[in-house]
Amino acid sequence: MVVAETIRGRTRLGEFKSAWDRLMEQGDHEPSVSFEWTAALMESHVEEHDDIVFIVLKRLGVVIGIIPLVIRPMKKLGQTLMRAFPVSEFTNTHSDLLLEDSSEPVMRAFVDALYRSDLHWDVFSMTRLLEAQPLGMRLCEVVRQQGNEFELRREQPSFFLTLDSTLEGYLQRRSGSFRNALKRIERKLRGQGGIESRDQSNFPDIDQAYEALLSIEERSWKHSHGTSISDVARQTTFYRQLCRLSSQKKWLHLSFLYLDGRPIAYNLGLILRDTYYYLKTSYDYALRPLSPATLLRRNLLEDLIARGVTRFDFPGEPYEWERQWTDEMRWHRSLTLFAPSAKGFAYSLYRKAIHFKRSDDALQIKYVNPRDLKPGP
Repeated sequence: MVVAETIRGRTRLGEFKSAWDRLMEQGDHEPSVSFEWTAALMESHVEEHDDIVFIVLKRLGVVIGIIPLVIRPMKKLGQTLMRAFPVSEFTNTHSDLLLEDSSEPVMRAFVDALYRSDLHWDVFSMTRLLEAQPLGMRLCEVVRQQGNEFELRREQPSFFLTLDSTLEGYLQRRSGSFRNALKRIERKLRGQGGIESRDQSNFPDIDQAYEALLSIEERSWKHSHGTSISDVARQTTFYRQLCRLSSQKKWLHLSFLYLDGRPIAYNLGLILRDTYYYLKTSYDYALRPLSPATLLRRNLLEDLIARGVTRFDFPGEPYEWERQWTDEMRWHRSLTLFAPSAKGFAYSLYRKAIHFKRSDDALQIKYVNPRDLKPGP
């Protein structure tokens, strides 16, 4: 039998670390539900007035699930609704829940705990569930059986790359013009001076490596746009903490391209099991004609293949520039649950109305231009 306990308060986070680590090691979970990612978000994105609830699932006294939720108000239809969502939803990556498995008893215990009246939410949401994973459908089935309203909609995909056993094998699958462009880029950069690749192991500590990352962000086009990590306080704090904590787990992969001893491009990612999760990248905008980020990305693939990594997971939205690196995509679905209350019912009607003319079958891929993104708070 699976039983659920709800525990309130952000200060309770550390109580679950050993069980958290065990569940991450046992399952094929997204890094966004790890203790390290959650702790970084707690410091950077969770606000003082947020209601933080941990739903802890146990079987025979053993923890088999930890779901940290945020409950905060949102304005819709001139009303204040309480929205509940997993802490990981603060970042635009694949949605997930830290569960030992997604069997019916586990799903039912989670849903039962979620609908307890003491949580006081009107709408619950997860925005980017991978369509190929069973989690979303199984949650919906339990909610349907209980007679509660929900919405499951197809959302934009993200790029994905299945790596070859050699870099040469990968490049042979790309176009001849792409391979030739990579050669020209390397020649041009080497013509400017000494080119060198480095990673976090070349720094005295992670904080100094992170400072090098920030120095590149400050010289990127994103700095004048107001969207660089260094310009958005929450992002600065989140990625600093994530780098510190993930390096302790040997997950961090932070690589740089240097020109005459100066960092000009970086890639930030995590390696869990056989997958590289691409988080951030940028370059010195003054060197844009030389395409340093492209060369560093090629070097990244070469390094990952040498490490035995077989999967490369691009960020949560489909960027236009990613199309030159892969043709593989994975679609997402958003899940919205509505509380059995007046506000929950009204919001479900509102959602149906705004989606009335939209057809999932006709949903077109909308490639993201990074310059269209808005500065964060």
